[in-house]
Parts: sequence; C-alpha cells; structure tokens
Amino acid sequence: MDNAPYHSVQTEKYPTSNSNKAVLLEWLNSKGITFDRPMLKAQLLTKVQELKPRTKSYVIDNLAKDAGHTVLRLPPYHCEFNPIELAWAMLENNQNKEIGGPGLFVEIDESLFVRRKNNAGRILPQQWIFGGICRETKACFIISVPDRSEKTLLPIIQRYIRPGSIILSDCWKAYNNLQQVGFKHNTVNHTYNFVDPDTGAHTQHIERLWGSAKWGNKKRRGTNRNFLESYLAEFMWRTRLGEQDAFETILKDISEIWPPL
Repeated sequence: MDNAPYHSVQTEKYPTSNSNKAVLLEWLNSKGITFDRPMLKAQLLTKVQELKPRTKSYVIDNLAKDAGHTVLRLPPYHCEFNPIELAWAMLENNQNKEIGGPGLFVEIDESLFVRRKNNAGRILPQQWIFGGICRETKACFIISVPDRSEKTLLPIIQRYIRPGSIILSDCWKAYNNLQQVGFKHNTVNHTYNFVDPDTGAHTQHIERLWGSAKWGNKKRRGTNRNFLESYLAEFMWRTRLGEQDAFETILKDISEIWPPL
C-alpha cells in the first residue's frame, strides 16, 4: 500500500511542536502523567517524545489486521516498487492508441467535468475533458484539456483519430476545419435535433460515455484535480473490461509490466 493521505490516518493524534502547553498537558494527563511543578514546553515535548511509539499505527492497517491481512507499506518516491502504479502508467500510455479508420464512424465531444453545484463553494478554474469513441470497435479515448478551442482540440484529434475516419460532432466552432485535415465530418445541431434529420448524424454514444464517467465521479464524491488523469485512466480500463473479471485482469496487466520471477 502506498502512503496516500487517505491510507495514512493514524489511530491516535499526537501533539507536535506546534501544539500549545494546554494540549501537551492534556495528552500527557490522558496517559497518566502528572506534574507537581510547572514545566516548560520543551520539557513537555521531550516527555511526549518518550511516550510516543517508535512506529506509527494506522487505522487502515489495523482494519486489515483484524480481517487477517498484513499491510506492507511502500517507500515514498519509489513507484518502481508499486505494481499497481505501473499498471496505471500502462493504461495511460494505452490512451495514445489511435481509434477509427477509413470508413469508420468516430463520435467526438468535449464536456465540462468540474463545476460548482448551485454556484456555491469556492470558485475554481473550469476543467474540460475531451474524448472520442468509434462506433464499430467501441475503442475510445478521454483526456483532460485546458480549454476547448480549435488550437487545443485539433492536434488531439489528429493524434488520436486515424485519417479517413468519419467524425460526428455537434456544431462547436473548433470542429469547423476537420475536412481540411483529412477527415470526413458530419454534424448535428443540438439546438434543434438530437439526430440530424438529413444525415442521421448523432453523438449519443459519446454522450453516454460522459454520463458513465461523471456518474462514477459523482459516486466517489468528486475527484481531486491532481488525480483526474488517473481516474480517467481507470475509467477507460474498466470500460474496456466488458465481461472480464476485474481482479484477474488487473493481475494480468501487472504481470505484463512486472513479469513473475
């Protein structure tokens, strides 16, 4: 197990050098230590250090122990010792694979992933995500992007979607020049229709993908922005699972990166 903050909640909160004398005295009294004369803060801290255990005790470790498991904590800053991190790295690298191809339909869309609820809470920068899904193969990609301008999205489209693909999108202006860079392009104007009455173009597959990604994020009550890429990589991995067993598959992925001896 790594040392993420949610894995490192200690069973007891110990006083530190930032604690005032009242807190130090209260903690020492709870341990049965009393003083018959005034003590300096430095003296109290010394006594605290003497009573503190040499090894830290974590809530999650004790829960695992009660269930008959032993937790091995990984040293910080050494991801090479953490196979699950290597597996996520592989998943993120797999996002670089192109989708679509000549004659294949690829739906693309951008979506606002992080927003305030009811305009309450802190004002944070908007977080957009962009993705595409091939109708025929179900292959897809999702990445976070700083904005949804043509300057940002067009290079991503060229990187992730094979030339000759038939791209389906809404009428966002960033997609206006797709035909000039080797793609066929059909649009649907969502102001009037969900399915274009003339071409039959729609983006319902990518919209469903957004719904699944956002629902998973909502169930975990949001995702720290620092971990958004990891969440998207995990979501893409789970999307590709299909009927496969998740546990068996992650073990297989880990073994491909870190073969058994």
